[in-house]
Amino acid sequence: MNQKEQEWTERYIYQVVRRLPRQQRKEVEEQLRELIGDMAEAEGGVQKALEKLGDPAEFAKKYQDGERFLIGPESYDSFLWFVKVVLLCTAIPLLCVNALEGVKTGAGLIGEGRVSAAVISAIYGITGAVPEILSACLSAFGSITLMFAILEKKRIRLDRKSEREWLEWNPNCLEPIPPKKARIDRADSIVGIVFILLFGVLLIFAPEFFSAFVRDGEGIAIVPVFHLEEWNRILPFFVLSLAAGLFDEVFRLAVGRYCLSVLICNIICNAMQLVFGYVTLFVLPLWNPDFALRLEVLLHGTEAQRSPGWWNPEAVSSGLFCLFVAITLLEIGTTAYRTFRYGRS
Repeated sequence: MNQKEQEWTERYIYQVVRRLPRQQRKEVEEQLRELIGDMAEAEGGVQKALEKLGDPAEFAKKYQDGERFLIGPESYDSFLWFVKVVLLCTAIPLLCVNALEGVKTGAGLIGEGRVSAAVISAIYGITGAVPEILSACLSAFGSITLMFAILEKKRIRLDRKSEREWLEWNPNCLEPIPPKKARIDRADSIVGIVFILLFGVLLIFAPEFFSAFVRDGEGIAIVPVFHLEEWNRILPFFVLSLAAGLFDEVFRLAVGRYCLSVLICNIICNAMQLVFGYVTLFVLPLWNPDFALRLEVLLHGTEAQRSPGWWNPEAVSSGLFCLFVAITLLEIGTTAYRTFRYGRS
């Protein structure tokens, strides 16, 4: 078997096993490698053996239970992993937030020696939040399923389009195996996904979490950083921005390698995030106008006529937006480099 035939064999095996569930891939790879070797000897060459086996997409269906999937075998393992991450990142923050709310409720009794009151309040807070947590988890599960289903249908259309490009399949139609540096490992997306989910859950269900907590006598005073009275206007832009980022991560996970479609999706999603971020930071009343004044009263016992010099909402918004732009450009630049350097081979 010469080098070209070896490359055809590896490409064919890769195109078959990538369409199968992860637990089947190693066994099928070994069987297929042995089958191709035997057929090459019988048919007089690898090319004739592969032509007899036919299109790898059709050959892979022999190992599948059926041909119609909401989420196909190629993406199913990633889907299960992603659902686990989403559900954990949805449920755990809500449990923690409601436990903290319970502790805060019972905190005023700690000074009287009744520490158990805070613990009991935390338990009541968690149990009372069970319906809310279940609802949030179901919504998250439905959203992830819908995104993966859309990506699955899109990939099927692309596969059918590529199949029409040849009248009769032959080994020259096999696409090259992407190099390791061109593949997007699921670990590359986990940090972004977890951050988006945690941040989104807290913004939707517990925006008061982003507050300054100050001891005030026997209780705890909370000074929100955000303008919660306008939260119904602000939250949709936060959610849209996070949804764009989440879709980008899911798309990268589903495609699995750097390519032009991943780069285009990354540019569009990041541009949307910048637009929504600009509106949130500079157009909407994001910051609590009384944040600094209330902190001054609680910390120093003096009431100022205007906001102290250490708090400048405009400067904070400008600094955050510049940071977002820098991170966005770095991410797009990295994706573009890996796409044109490794993803085109």
